[in-house]
Amino acid sequence: MYVPKHFSQTDDQTLLAFMRRHAFATVITRSCASLNASPLPLLVDHQPWRLTGHMARANPAWMSIDQPALVVFHGPHRYISPRWYGADDTVPTWNYLEVQATGTFSLITEDADCRSVIA
Repeated sequence: MYVPKHFSQTDDQTLLAFMRRHAFATVITRSCASLNASPLPLLVDHQPWRLTGHMARANPAWMSIDQPALVVFHGPHRYISPRWYGADDTVPTWNYLEVQATGTFSLITEDADCRSVIA
């Protein structure tokens, strides 16, 4: 995703708070046949960074084990009219907040493992 430098955020605590506030994210994975976008509620842990959620076995995306995944946390967004600027020669835009995270998709199946991740 293209992010102009003056809009970039690198503070871990700010990113963590945003992901926790907007934890219903889109998990994008790739299988042999296609791309999959799955909306999932996620728990966000820091140090180390870990995203944990539940995906139904009926969802083909869970078969992307050990593959790269992109997770998009969507925040507020709004259309900005050129009239808002109060100047000539302006164009409309769309302002939005979003955090993207990448990592390797892995599967947890044991109940004991699930309890340790959530605790």
